[in-house]
Amino acid sequence: MSFAKEPRSLRFEAAINSVENNRGRNPGRKISMAASLRAALFSVSYATLGIVATTETWAQTTTAQQGQGASQLPPVQITAPEARRHANTAPAQRADRAGPRRRSQVARRPEAQVAPKPFAESQDARTGTVGVYANSTSIATKTNTPLVNIPQSITVVTKDFIRDQGFQSLTEVTRYVPGVAIHQGEGNRDELVIRGVDSSANFFVNGFRDDVQYFRDLYNAQSVEILKGPSALTFGRSAGGGLVNRTLKEADGTRIYEATGQVGSWNDKRVTLDAGQAVNENVAVRFNAMYENSDTFRDYGHLERYGINPTVTLKPDDDTKIKLSYEFYHDFRLADRGNPSQGLPGGATRFNPTAPFAPRCVRPAPARRRGHASNGGGRPSLDRYRNDRQCISLVAILSRFCSMSL
Repeated sequence: MSFAKEPRSLRFEAAINSVENNRGRNPGRKISMAASLRAALFSVSYATLGIVATTETWAQTTTAQQGQGASQLPPVQITAPEARRHANTAPAQRADRAGPRRRSQVARRPEAQVAPKPFAESQDARTGTVGVYANSTSIATKTNTPLVNIPQSITVVTKDFIRDQGFQSLTEVTRYVPGVAIHQGEGNRDELVIRGVDSSANFFVNGFRDDVQYFRDLYNAQSVEILKGPSALTFGRSAGGGLVNRTLKEADGTRIYEATGQVGSWNDKRVTLDAGQAVNENVAVRFNAMYENSDTFRDYGHLERYGINPTVTLKPDDDTKIKLSYEFYHDFRLADRGNPSQGLPGGATRFNPTAPFAPRCVRPAPARRRGHASNGGGRPSLDRYRNDRQCISLVAILSRFCSMSL
């Protein structure tokens, strides 16, 4: 015979039922038995809770120990192939060896020098000149003024345009200026017709009158300005057609060393020199020179001219500037008026008449005329033109009190 064991819950219920039945039979005993049963139940409950709590604590402790053990595992290192390690090691070693060398080179490297302070603003920067274009000038108002603010027609021919075209005289420059025509000037001076008004005296240099009758050279010209229309209010005596001004190169501190040479037909020879720089932050110098010797396509035609122009600029402080300039210019040539000064041998012909171009000096000139310039047609050996010109200028600019040249 076999016995089946009832589950625990059924056994508890049977015990409770038996207790209830017994309590009905014996009340006093029933109460004591019930109290004993409740105490036993409470003990079992507390024991069960203690076992569950102990189990959870053991589980948490085990998990923490496992996590701590996992964190203490040694890190995994992956090593690259042998060939790659060698390839990467050599540059690293060279870089390590080059590190101290670079540091030593940096230590020995001299400190960057501070750029020297410019002497002054250059002429091109002051007038906004770029190539053949100029934005301002001081010829019309005596102060540096933009061209758009000057209510007068002005043409500015820059030094770059003069150099590119190879100009050597004002006659050649004014061929490119509208409203200006060229006059012969009797073969011994510059003479222009500006807006229909003929004048040989309306020439200026750096704003000062230069009405001596001679051929002007452009070896030391920074620019040439042609001012059209009446200008007596600014320049005093002046023709109604206009005037021409030459702005000379000045010692503005720009470092320049330039020499040119020229040869051509009829034994033409010409050399020029332009040299200048800043001596220090208070002094700048510049020197321009020229020499030319040439014959012409006409018999007896010959010219020789030369000139020197040293300039010095002193700058005691930022508000004061003193410019000193000296120029000596020599010009000796045959006064060629365009007509023959000698009659044809054997007399005149129908197609080449002598009159009215017959020479007025058919005999040797008297001693008092020999070696002097002759305004009339005479012997070529005596009809010479010579000009020796010297010019000394002193310009002081006091920017603290005014911006006008004195």
